Amino acid sequence: MLHQTQSHRKARIMAQSLVSKRSLALLGAIFMLTGCPDTQGRYDEFADRSEEYRAQPSPDFGPAPEVEAGRQDLTGSYLFTIATELDPGLPLMFRADVVVDQSANNWTLQLTLHPLQQRCGERVCERDDPGFWTVLDAPIEPEAVAYADDDVGTFVVDLGSIFVPGVGNPFSASDIEASLVLYGETRGADSFCGEADGALVAPFPLELTRIKNTFGGVRVGDDGAQPLAEIPSVGRCP
Repeated sequence: MLHQTQSHRKARIMAQSLVSKRSLALLGAIFMLTGCPDTQGRYDEFADRSEEYRAQPSPDFGPAPEVEAGRQDLTGSYLFTIATELDPGLPLMFRADVVVDQSANNWTLQLTLHPLQQRCGERVCERDDPGFWTVLDAPIEPEAVAYADDDVGTFVVDLGSIFVPGVGNPFSASDIEASLVLYGETRGADSFCGEADGALVAPFPLELTRIKNTFGGVRVGDDGAQPLAEIPSVGRCP
């Protein structure tokens, strides 16, 4: 009798174990089906929520000026804009600090980006709002790169993983996380422009296509007296 009782217990334990394993497998299958992010759905939701802000008048983001090109000393500060495929009319804004090292035959260019405030509370800042385009304490500091001595003074800057606080996001109050590579060329001593690719990580994942994402920089006066908001931004290369 004792032997039969022990056998029954063993059978019951094995059955419970089998049920547990099957339950875990089922839960895993459900997670695989429902746990993957709905990228398109999140993008559509984001587009709906940001429509009001994307409809606002945007800063000037016209073609870059057609001026003498070639490698030149771009050292200085710039109003730097990145127009993404989400909405080219609402570009991300930065103050860019550029240092060109001419100490060797092969010049290098170092670009440091400082995000600018574009949101005032729950809305996009107006031009006369205090704090509009204030420099945020979230610098993006990639390493110096080769600066080619060619017809258009080309350079490629891998920004790596970047972070822009929500107040610097013109679409919504969400923080931005992304990886970006800039493909630039010179437009005289006071401006540069180019294209960008990479991937948006947050607030939702999105691959960024090079021809759909452009950037430009225009020099800020040395005295710094002119507010950044009054400087016309450079958009795409002509």
